[in-house]
Amino acid sequence: MGEEGNTVVPGEPVGVIEEYLAGKNVYVDAENSVLRSKIIGLLLRDNVKHVVEVDPVKEPRLLSKGDVVYGYLDGVRETIAFVKIMLIEKGGEKGVPHGILLLRPYSGILPASNISSDPVRNIFNVYSYGDVLRAYVSEEGGPPYVLSTRGREYGVVLARCPHCMSILRKKGNYLVCPYCGSRVRKKASIYYLVK
Repeated sequence: MGEEGNTVVPGEPVGVIEEYLAGKNVYVDAENSVLRSKIIGLLLRDNVKHVVEVDPVKEPRLLSKGDVVYGYLDGVRETIAFVKIMLIEKGGEKGVPHGILLLRPYSGILPASNISSDPVRNIFNVYSYGDVLRAYVSEEGGPPYVLSTRGREYGVVLARCPHCMSILRKKGNYLVCPYCGSRVRKKASIYYLVK
């Protein structure tokens, strides 16, 4: 059973019918004598009234300048890339995707001028559709959030081969396909996930 204050998901057991009554956003699974959550939210128990309920999850906090995020390229034009932000990095080991997973992705934009300290005239030369990036929010405001991948720790952390769609491995300054042998040059993070 979930702990008080923990996030629960639909169908997760939150109590037993011998101890609690079903409150807001909780239903009775009579077959198993269990109370289950109807929604994603925070588990609340009233031990005086013996009622268990689930408070709906509010929209996660807005991003601030400097927040590190992970997302994938949802669209690429010559001078701007569109990013679906899926995760806000929090604590733990640097470069390992962890933190707050967003229920609904935030939208971000990555201008060519924010990709690298070297000039980038065409984003297609360094990134492509579907690439997973580690980036940071470079300006206040949003959505869409203005992102940057300047710095060695930012850039592609996972990419597919443009020819056979296999996951690319990092070898020196290139990403190499282990199956068809294609070599692709991208602005890869030092934390690229597959070596």
